[in-house]
Amino acid sequence: MKNFVIIILIFTNIFMLILINANDDFESKIFSEEKAESFKDLNNNKKYDKGEPFEDLNQNNKWDSSITEFIHRKNNIETIKLNGVVREQKIYFDNNRLKEVRKFDSSEEKHGVWTEYFESNSPDNKNNIKTETVYKKGKLIERIEYFSTGELKQMYTTDINYSNITDVINYYPDGQIQSEGKKILTKSGKEAWYGNWVFYNRDGTIKQEKVFDQNL
Repeated sequence: MKNFVIIILIFTNIFMLILINANDDFESKIFSEEKAESFKDLNNNKKYDKGEPFEDLNQNNKWDSSITEFIHRKNNIETIKLNGVVREQKIYFDNNRLKEVRKFDSSEEKHGVWTEYFESNSPDNKNNIKTETVYKKGKLIERIEYFSTGELKQMYTTDINYSNITDVINYYPDGQIQSEGKKILTKSGKEAWYGNWVFYNRDGTIKQEKVFDQNL
């Protein structure tokens, strides 16, 4: 009987350890350092002089004598820092598949292509991208949204003349344009339909045209 109790206690402790480990937060840290950025030694003095062309790996518009990379994974978020500055983030689903990739410039502003994936994404599935958003120094330039089949769902482009106005094209799943027009960011901070909008039937014929009046 005594041995039986001991065995039960052992298995109970093992079970509790498993539960504790399962509830612990996942975290990993990787640190690395690369050599100095290459440059064209115009003065032939074997050192970088101001004004000499260089390979801007860090994309910070200055020559770096070394680049340190720090990768920090905490649960579903992985953050990559170069010389202490956040340059990229990767977000994962609970199944550890990639959910989103975010890019930043040397000032940690949104910059480059941000990509969001469907949860069902896999290396063998070419139609796994949900949205692609392009930023330049924190400003939204373009956003493309896809159906799970890989076909275009929406194209959203900032007007080159008015940063608060965007050109929008919506698509049917077969690739035919469903509607097109503009949206505006109002003074209250809300997005609203603006100007002339055209709505199409699936065969490409015009279904309706409508004008939306919003204050600039």
